[in-house]
Amino acid sequence: MLLRLLMQAACAVEGRSYHRHEPEKTVLSQAVAGHLETFLDECRRDDHSLACHVEGELRRFLDCGILSRGFCRLVCDQCGAERVVAFSCKGRSFCPSCTQPAA
Repeated sequence: MLLRLLMQAACAVEGRSYHRHEPEKTVLSQAVAGHLETFLDECRRDDHSLACHVEGELRRFLDCGILSRGFCRLVCDQCGAERVVAFSCKGRSFCPSCTQPAA
């Protein structure tokens, strides 16, 4: 029900369109994706403990906003417009997209 209302509200706003923010193209995402495993291996090798919730947060960040990691398809009952919206990580400490207040 809530998703239906959100889709209708989004369709009611004229002149605005939804565009996926493509997090995989950001410098931060590319840096984390390119170096996370190396960083974790070095932490383990040097006997530095990294809290498990920190590793989890970094891994969830890499999945945030990626359609292949999960999405919801929304259809407006009024106009028939369709949108595919990727799931977010809902991280509150690291992810720049999820730490922003709702607009």
